[in-house]
Amino acid sequence: MLVLQQMLIFLGFILIGIFLRHKKWINPDNQYQLTAIVVNVTTPAMLLAPDLSASFKNDLSELYFCGLVLLITQLLLIGCGIIMSHLLRCSREERPAYNLMHVCTNVALIGIPLAGTVFGTKGMFYMSIFIIVNNVIFFAYGSWLLNSDGRFSVKSLKSSINPCVIASFLLLILFIAKIKLPYGISTFLHSLGNVSPPLSLMLIGASLYGVSIKLMLRDFRLMIFAFCKMIVLPILLLLLIKQFVSERELLGACFVVVATPSGVMTAMLITLLKPKLLPLATKGISLTSAMAVATMPLVSLVTGIT
Repeated sequence: MLVLQQMLIFLGFILIGIFLRHKKWINPDNQYQLTAIVVNVTTPAMLLAPDLSASFKNDLSELYFCGLVLLITQLLLIGCGIIMSHLLRCSREERPAYNLMHVCTNVALIGIPLAGTVFGTKGMFYMSIFIIVNNVIFFAYGSWLLNSDGRFSVKSLKSSINPCVIASFLLLILFIAKIKLPYGISTFLHSLGNVSPPLSLMLIGASLYGVSIKLMLRDFRLMIFAFCKMIVLPILLLLLIKQFVSERELLGACFVVVATPSGVMTAMLITLLKPKLLPLATKGISLTSAMAVATMPLVSLVTGIT
């Protein structure tokens, strides 16, 4: 199974990251800077590199349908976050953190590399559309959710304009305008983008180093959240989506969106707007990231999206 094979490869990079953190070659002093390189340099290059002319007939109706499916998928995740935060009987103060850990998934460090390697150029293009949809909704909704007065935070909304979003918009423009990048530029972007998957996964491994598994296992509510977020909800949502979508690459993008672990942007937004929830968000992100190597192939197997 391709997803399982790829996740085992990813596991190898994650284990290397744990080793590098143990040797202090990756450490708290340089981890932020390395993450910034992945998010702001190599991942945008990876998004811009594909030649879409070989995968599309430039049919905009296909683009509109993809955008609609990914928008609905994002709204379903918001609904799941609201429902689960109540079913878990979270305190009113903790609900925003549990909610946002459903809404924001780790598409930058896990999703995009997985989409590119398993689902090809079209899968990567679909992910670029989702990045636009997700960033706008996540920062607007998250800002409102975390502000006790119910107002939007302009500062957090500005964060939605980042290099990945800009690269995604540029890719859409290139697609609509039928512009093909020159060979030299395309090769350069491919080479730069190839750095992203191994480096991002090693950084995930480094972030898992020193995490107390015993402490997380003692948090019953967090364990139930992780089980539902990583196994139950992805299976239910993907089986529902399969009733309306048949294209493998679009299903693959939906799989990446709902089955990846909680994203680090949740912690960043919480740090900005409600720092007291940061320990909870950090535990949730770490636990779901550790589970992903096993749960994503399981979800792929059950739903038949490979």
